[in-house]
Amino acid sequence: MSSGIKKLLLHESWKYLLLVILAGAVYGGTLNYPFQYDDWGSIINNRSITSLAHPEEIFSFDPTRPVVNLSYAVNYFIGANDPALYRAFNIIVHLFNSALLYMLFVNIAEAEGYAVSKNTLFFCASIFLVQPVQIESVTYVSSRSELLSFLFVTAAWILFLKAEHEKFKIPLYAVSLFFFLMALFSKERAVVFPIILLTYIWVFRTGKTGMLKRSFLSLSPFVAVSLAYSFYRLKFASSAEEQKSMMREPLEQASGMLESMRTYLRLIFFPVNQNIDHTIGTPHGFALAAEIMALAVVISFLIWLIKRRADHPFILFGSLMFIISLLPNIIIPLKDIMSERWLYMSVSGVSFAVIEVAILRTKLQRGVFMKCILYTGIAVIILFAALAAKRNTVWASEISLWEDAARKSPLKARPRNNLGYCYGKAGDISKAREELQYALRLDPGYALSYFNLGLLDASEGHVDEALNNYIKAYDMGNTMKENAFNIGMIYARKGQYDMAEKWLRRVLNGSPDYEPALENLAELLYHSKRNDEAVRITGKLEGLGIFNVELERKKGDVFFAAGKNATAREIYLSCLKKDPGDIGSLLGLANTYQVDGDPESLNKALGIYRDVLGINKNIYEAYGNMALVLLKMGEKDEAVASLQKLLSIKPDDSRAASVLKSIQSESSKKQ
Repeated sequence: MSSGIKKLLLHESWKYLLLVILAGAVYGGTLNYPFQYDDWGSIINNRSITSLAHPEEIFSFDPTRPVVNLSYAVNYFIGANDPALYRAFNIIVHLFNSALLYMLFVNIAEAEGYAVSKNTLFFCASIFLVQPVQIESVTYVSSRSELLSFLFVTAAWILFLKAEHEKFKIPLYAVSLFFFLMALFSKERAVVFPIILLTYIWVFRTGKTGMLKRSFLSLSPFVAVSLAYSFYRLKFASSAEEQKSMMREPLEQASGMLESMRTYLRLIFFPVNQNIDHTIGTPHGFALAAEIMALAVVISFLIWLIKRRADHPFILFGSLMFIISLLPNIIIPLKDIMSERWLYMSVSGVSFAVIEVAILRTKLQRGVFMKCILYTGIAVIILFAALAAKRNTVWASEISLWEDAARKSPLKARPRNNLGYCYGKAGDISKAREELQYALRLDPGYALSYFNLGLLDASEGHVDEALNNYIKAYDMGNTMKENAFNIGMIYARKGQYDMAEKWLRRVLNGSPDYEPALENLAELLYHSKRNDEAVRITGKLEGLGIFNVELERKKGDVFFAAGKNATAREIYLSCLKKDPGDIGSLLGLANTYQVDGDPESLNKALGIYRDVLGINKNIYEAYGNMALVLLKMGEKDEAVASLQKLLSIKPDDSRAASVLKSIQSESSKKQ
C-alpha cells in the first residue's frame, strides 16, 4: 500500500465522507417521496407545529415525545409541509447516529484497552448505516422518534465514558444526564439505557473491582431518572387508547414475541421480504414447540457466551443489547406485536458483535483468512446498501407501500384496508371499494373498513349508505372522533338536528377540543336560538386559536339583538380584519351605525351599504337598509330608487313594497 493511501486512511475525514456517500446512495432517492400513513396525523394535520411562537402547544401535543414534535416544528418553520425537508432531517440524524456509533466504538476500545483498528470499527458502524431493516425508521418520517432517541442515547453514552477519564467530570455527567432526558422525551425506548450501561459495565469491567464500583455509582442518577420517567409515563401519560391496547393475555404476548424474535433475527441476517405490516400469529402445537426449541438454543448460546465473556465480550454484549433494546416491546403488549422500526437501536447491538470479528482479523495480521474477512465485510456493506436502496423504492407512494404489504400479508385485513383508503384518496373509487370489501371478507369485524366505506359513500353522495357504514363501524368499536362526527354531520344534512346534536356532543365528551365538532355544534345552537351556549362555544374556539368568521359574526348578531351595539361593532370589525370582504359582517357593522342614528353614524352606515353593493349588486338587504338610512337623511328620491332596486331583485318583499307605497302615497298627497 502506498504511503499516500496509508496517510489518507489514517485521517478521519474520509470515514465521514464515506458515510455521507453511503447514506446518499441508499436514501438520496427518497427525498421527494410523499408523506405516509401516520405522517398525516403527526405532521400534516398537526396544527401545533405551525408556529414556534407557541412552545406550549408544541410540547402539549404529545407530552410523552415533545422533542420529536419540536423537530417537526423546526421543519415546518424551514419549509412548511415539504416532505423532502422532513425526510432530509431523518437522513441527517441517521448519518449522525452512524458517526456517533463509530465514535462510541473508538471510546469503548480505548476505555477498555482493546487494540482494534479504527478502520475496522468504522466498518462495524457502516453496517448500522446501510442495514436494510433501518429503512422504516429513516424513510418513514413518523419513525423519527427512534432516530432521535438513539441519537441522544449514544451522545449520553459517549459523555458518560469521557466523564470517567476527563478533568471536568461533573459537567460531563450533567450533560450526559440531560441527553438521556432528551432521549426519554423522544421515545420511551430510551428507558432501557441504564440497563444497557449496567450490562456494559458487567461485561467489560467484571474483575476490575475499583473501576466497577465507581461505574455503578456513576450509573445511579440514570437509574433514578429512568424509574421516575417510567412511573410518570405509565401512570400519568398513558392514553385510554394505549391502555385499551394493552389487553393481550401474557401467554399470547409471550408466544407472539417468540415468532417476532425469530422474524427479527431473520431480518437482521437475511433482510428480505421486508414488510410494513408483518403477519405475526400465535404459534400452537408443533409450531410452538419449534419456537420454544429455538429459544432454548438462543438461551444456551447466551449462557455459553456468559461463561466465556472474557474471550467474547463484544458478541455477548451485542447479543444482550439486541434483546435489551426490544424489552419495552417484549414486556408491554402494544397493539402491534412487531414492527421493523423497533429494531433501530437493536441493530447497533449487531454492530457491537461484529467488532469481535474485527478483533479476530487484527489478531490474524495477515494471510488468506484475514483477506477473506476483509472482502466479505466489503461485500456485506455493498449488498446491504443495494438491498436497502431497492427496499426504499416501495416507499415511493402510499399505494406502492400498501400493495407490497397486502401481497406479503395476504390474510391480514389492515393492509387491504389501508390500500383501499389510499385508492380512495387517489380517486380510484372502484378499486378502493374492492379492497375495503376484501378486508371485510378477511375480518368481518374490522371496523375501520366500514368507516372507510362510509367515506366513499359520502363522497359519491350516497348519504344513507354512508350513515349505515359509519354506524356499523361505531357499533364494532370504532369510536374515533371522526366517525362519530361524520354521523352527526349526515344527520344535520338530513335535517335531523336533534340527532346531529346528540352525536356532536358525543364527540365532544371524548374530545372536548375537537374543533370541527365545536364549530358545527355552535352552528346548530345558533340555528335553534340557543345563543348563550353558542356564544360560549364560539369563545372556546377563540381560546383554541380558531377564529371562525361565520360563527363570530353570528355572535355579533346575538349582541346586536341584545342591544349591545358597541360589543357587536367590535366583533364585526374583528371579522372584517380577518375577511375584509365578508358581506354579513359589513351589513352587521352598518346596522350598528344605523341604530345609533346620529348624522355621522348614518353617513358611515350609508358608506358601508354602498361598499357592500360594490362587492355584490344583488344584496337586497343592503338596498333595504340603505333606503331606511336615506329616509332618515331626507333623501326620499334615492330611498325610492333603492327600494325599487330591491323589489326588482326580490319582488315578494312585502315590507319593502309597503314602505315604497307609503313614500309614494305621501308624495302624491303633497302634490
